Amino acid sequence: MNAQAPVPPIQGNSIPSIYRFKNKGIQNVTKAQTLPNGPTTAQNPSEGSLAPSKSAPGPPDGLSALGKPLQTLQRTPDDQKLIANDRQRTNPLIPYIKNVKYEFLPNISADFLLGADASALFLSLKFHLLNPLYLPERVKGLDRRLKLHVLVCLVDVTDSTEAVKNLNKYCIDQDLSLILTWSNREAARYIETFKALSNSNAGIIKGPEKGDTFTQFVECITTIKSLNSTDAHTLATNFETLKNIIEADADQLALCPGLGEKKIAQLKAAFSKPFIASPAKRRRK
Repeated sequence: MNAQAPVPPIQGNSIPSIYRFKNKGIQNVTKAQTLPNGPTTAQNPSEGSLAPSKSAPGPPDGLSALGKPLQTLQRTPDDQKLIANDRQRTNPLIPYIKNVKYEFLPNISADFLLGADASALFLSLKFHLLNPLYLPERVKGLDRRLKLHVLVCLVDVTDSTEAVKNLNKYCIDQDLSLILTWSNREAARYIETFKALSNSNAGIIKGPEKGDTFTQFVECITTIKSLNSTDAHTLATNFETLKNIIEADADQLALCPGLGEKKIAQLKAAFSKPFIASPAKRRRK
């Protein structure tokens, strides 16, 4: 039996290109590459990737394996909470905010963030009269990318008429919505409401849609002075259409129970008098 030739020893940082072990029926290929000025890396053809050896040094502090700066995660405010500026911690209205959750965060331009596109400033009128430059400085720093900016003003002076008038003019010029309150509790209530409704649509103030023709007819008739919903039902029962009511004369309308001379006169007047422009439009003409 012939003796098997000894395996040559490994020299330096390189491994012979190919070893074949035919007696076991296995061909295992291992290559070694020496990176210039770097650690030795071994490539396994079954994995198809280069992996640093255990002796390779890690990346410098603050850099990723690719040499790029690591990104630090910053805390973002909770959309469900009212965000208050840190400077508002001692504001007397804070204890009255009980219907929405809130948290304090630094470095926000407004006093309160009411939602994704609205913010609010709080102002004591007494403080404003003593420090007239405070408000312009705060308004200058507002994030104008937001759609709505509210100024919640606490009226805490006795003679406030002239001050409120000037403040209202300023808010118009600066595109601010002015809310006047007479107590810290009331101010907190407004701020709570703005936050609670920040994600609501216009349906909450529009009310239900009234697509029913008869309902619209009743609303139309009852806008005439002294006519009520009962009168509207009576007219609809006897004349069936609004056109028939408009074309009916006073004698025909008098046959309807509940319609006296006064109501008939007002009804006919509403259908016959011309539409009158507002006094402002008449002055412009």
